[in-house]
Amino acid sequence: MRSLYRLSSIVYLLACTTASAQTKTVNKTISNNGLTENLTVPSGKTLTIASGATITASEGSTITGFTASATWGGITGTLSSQTDLQTALDAKANASALSGYLTTSTAASTYQPLDGDLTAIAALTTTSYGRELLTRADAAAVRSALSLGTLATQTATITDYLTIASAASTYQPLATPLTNFANLANSAGVLTNNGSGTLSYTATSTGGDTFGLDAGKIAVYNSNGELKAASALRLTAGPSVMGIWFNDGGSVPGRLTSSTSGFGSRTWTLPNVSGTVITTGDTGTVTNDMLAGSIALSKLTITGTADGTKFLRDDGSWQAVTSGATLGANTFTGLQQFTGTNHAGLQLNNLTTAQRDALTGSAGMVIWNTTDGRMQLHNGTAWTSGMVRLAGDTMTGALTLPAGTVSAPALTFGDSTTGLYRSASNEIAITNSGTQRFRTTTSGAVVTGTFTIGSGAITDLGGGQLSITSAGHYAFSSGFSATGLLRVSTSGNAGGNYAQWSALAAHTAIQRDSTNAQAFYVANTYTSTTSYEAAGIRWSSNAAIFGPVKGSGGGSSRNASYHTTETGVNWSSGSGSPEGVITAPIGSLYTRTDGGASTTLYVKESGTGNTGWIAK
Repeated sequence: MRSLYRLSSIVYLLACTTASAQTKTVNKTISNNGLTENLTVPSGKTLTIASGATITASEGSTITGFTASATWGGITGTLSSQTDLQTALDAKANASALSGYLTTSTAASTYQPLDGDLTAIAALTTTSYGRELLTRADAAAVRSALSLGTLATQTATITDYLTIASAASTYQPLATPLTNFANLANSAGVLTNNGSGTLSYTATSTGGDTFGLDAGKIAVYNSNGELKAASALRLTAGPSVMGIWFNDGGSVPGRLTSSTSGFGSRTWTLPNVSGTVITTGDTGTVTNDMLAGSIALSKLTITGTADGTKFLRDDGSWQAVTSGATLGANTFTGLQQFTGTNHAGLQLNNLTTAQRDALTGSAGMVIWNTTDGRMQLHNGTAWTSGMVRLAGDTMTGALTLPAGTVSAPALTFGDSTTGLYRSASNEIAITNSGTQRFRTTTSGAVVTGTFTIGSGAITDLGGGQLSITSAGHYAFSSGFSATGLLRVSTSGNAGGNYAQWSALAAHTAIQRDSTNAQAFYVANTYTSTTSYEAAGIRWSSNAAIFGPVKGSGGGSSRNASYHTTETGVNWSSGSGSPEGVITAPIGSLYTRTDGGASTTLYVKESGTGNTGWIAK
C-alpha cells in the first residue's frame, strides 16, 4: 500500500505540471504567410476581425460554422431580394444543366392536361377484357363482342317473347323422362323403366303350365286369386284352405295347407340341409339327428332322475355322460371339476380373428386366438387380451400397482428388496437392498449416497456436506467451518492442497481459510503445479502484492501493466528505456528497473505508438 501511495503522488505532481497556464507563439512561413500549426479558439473565447479587415477563402477551401452580424459587401436582406444576383445566376445556366427539363410547348404536345375524370379512370383497377371494349369502333362491334345478337337492337314493344314467369306458368320444363314418355307408342302392358331412363311396356300373365310362355312377363293374380308358375309353385287361398302348392308334374301337386277355421299365426321351418321331410303318414326311419332338440326330455320314459346328465341311446336305454363326451350349448349351474393326469382338463376353442369377429360376443366369453397366439375374453363391449405375455407385450391402458415399501417395493427385478415403490404422495422412489437411493418429488429429485457420473461421483457426506469428485480431484460445499463454504481440493475433505470460498456480503465473494494468508493466480501458461506463468494477488509480510509470478520448476518472468482506463492508459515497468519499445497512449507511466537519476520514471506525453516517452 505504501508503494501505491508514492505512485499516486507522482501522478498528481505530473498532472499539476501539465495543467499549469502556458503561452506560446504561433509561427507562420514567410513565403506564403501560412501557419505552421493549427490555430484553435477555445470555447468561450473570441477571435475578433477588425472593421475593414478581409478574410479570403481560396478556391477549394472550406469555411464552416461561420456567422457574422455585419453586411457582407453590397448584399443585404434575403437572397430572394437580390435581383442582380438572380440575373447573374440565370446567366450561368447552360443547356446541359437544363437537360432534365421540357419547354412549355414540348410539354403541351407530349402530355395530357390534368383532368379529374381522367385521374379517376386511371385509378380504376381494370382487366384486359374491359379495356378491349374501349377499342370497339361502334355499337354493332360492342354487341358482337358481348354476343347480344339482334335482340339488343329492338326499340319497339317485344310481343313475340315470353317473360320467364309467363313461360314457367304456361309450359312444362324440359325433362328427358317426359320426352321419352311423350314419344312412347301406345301398347298393352305395364309401363316400366329399365333404370337408365328408357320406358317400355311389359306384358302380364296369370301363369300357366306351359314352359317359356310367361318368360319376361309380370305375374298378376288370376280369376281364382292365384299366382302360378309353370310346373313350379302356386300360392293358393280359398274359402276353406290356404297354402302353398308344389307341382311335381302330376295331376295332384304336393301342398302345405292350413285350415281357414281358427286362423292363427302359422310357421313352417325347413332345415338348411338336404333330406326328406317326414310326415305323420310316413313309415320311414327317424334318426337321432332328426330328433335333436325337438322332443322334450319329459316326454320320454326315463330310468332314474331326470337331471339332464343322461342321454337316450338308440337301444332305448339311458346313458350317463362320461369323460370325453362332446356337449352342445349347455349352461352349467354347479362346479365343474376335472380329474386325471393325462389330459389338460379344459381346452379353449381355437378361433382365428375373422372367426372370432363373426361371433355375437357377450361378457365372459373366452377363446384362444390362433391369429394373435393369445387368450382373449369379451368384456361385454369388445374382445380384449386377457393377459400380458412374458415375452413382451404392448399395454393400451394404465398399469396400477400397490404403493409398496422401501423393503418390499411394488415393482421388483428379480430381487424382492430392490425396485420401485411409492414413498409418499406424488413421489416415486428406487430402493436398493431395502435402502432408498433415489426419489423424485414434485420439486425435483433426491439422491441418497453417491451419484456417479462417468469417472466422477457426487456423494452426500451428511451434515449438509456434499462431495463432487472427478478423476481424483475433489470439490466440497456447505458445512465445513461455516455454512455456504465451497472448497476445491486434491485430497477430498481430508485436506491436502485446497482453496475455499464463501459469500462475504451481497454480490461479494471472499477466498479464505481462517488466519492463513491466501493467494489467487490467473495463469498465462500452465504445465504443472510447479511450472506455470500467472498474474497473482497474494500476501507477503502483511503486505498485499499484485504482480506476475512463475512456478518454481518452470515458466518465465513476465512484466505487469496496470491500466487506469479502458482505453489503455497504464503503468508498466521493465529494464531499459521505453522510448521506441513500449507502445502506450498519452498519460501512461513507465518505471525503469535499471534507471538512475532522472531516468527511472518516464511519462508518455505525445504520439500513439512507442515514441513520445519523456524521462522525469
